[in-house]
Amino acid sequence: MTRPDVLPKKRKPLSKLEFAKLAVQQNGKCAVCQAKLRFEPHQVRDEHIVSLFGGGSNDLSNRELRCPACVTQKNADDAARHAKIRRLRGETKTGPKKKIQSRGFDKTYRRKMNGQTVKRG
Repeated sequence: MTRPDVLPKKRKPLSKLEFAKLAVQQNGKCAVCQAKLRFEPHQVRDEHIVSLFGGGSNDLSNRELRCPACVTQKNADDAARHAKIRRLRGETKTGPKKKIQSRGFDKTYRRKMNGQTVKRG
């Protein structure tokens, strides 16, 4: 669940020990698709389960290792969620539009269907 009232924290990188703990917990597999992870540069990403922008934390319990394909999918899913949070926080300035101001016509008169103008009352 996203929390628009919570401001995001800065991302804290995992230490080598924390990374190793996650890899052992997940048996060296991606948390989403269960594919075997290749521990090479740019082949494994640690992701937040609940994003920092949505009120998540940097705790190890909120982290998981994913393959590049699953990271791309998660980022696409998070984009809509983050846009909604920005709107709720008022960061986008796309709130309700102001009502168009009247030009000051006299509201005591009314036009009938035949075109005739009659004073109300």
